[in-house]
Amino acid sequence: MFKKLQNIFFNRKLVKSRRNTTRPEIRLMPFSEAQYIGLIAGNSLLGKDIEALKSILQLFDEQGKTYFLIALGNEKRFPEFLLSVPHILITKKDLLYGGVPSAKVMKKLKTHNFDMLIDMNRSLNQTALFIEATATSTLRIGKADVEREPFVDLMIEWRDTDNALQFLENIIFYLSMLTKKSN
Repeated sequence: MFKKLQNIFFNRKLVKSRRNTTRPEIRLMPFSEAQYIGLIAGNSLLGKDIEALKSILQLFDEQGKTYFLIALGNEKRFPEFLLSVPHILITKKDLLYGGVPSAKVMKKLKTHNFDMLIDMNRSLNQTALFIEATATSTLRIGKADVEREPFVDLMIEWRDTDNALQFLENIIFYLSMLTKKSN
């Protein structure tokens, strides 16, 4: 019963927020064209897979990408090296009932207009889904999953043997197959 109430609240809040979101035209683009990338990272990436996260950020730096980290986690377990990275940390105190981010957090996120928003969560996270659905990102990318389908524009398979870096490399591989749109 409690979970059902959470889902009702989440869906109602999501529908209301999506109505208030103006989103640029959805378009696929080669990875080389993306300049500003949003990266949603949950507890698993900030904890167990921290080396993959370091490699991902290093890859973005090498490619000359500007990025912003949307961290979903705990202040006490937030890695120190990420303090120098542009980020927002969303903790439990920043969430409303059902995992919906507060209006204050959403206002901060609305100031960012990402070329790509990449959800690096292996398991389903309602807070990440809400951010994806309401973000002003041109392209939203996430793990292939039926429940994520309405919230992302491009879904990439994430095998059990892959770590987060391999998942990102798959994203880059598929997006690099695209050609630049000619005028």
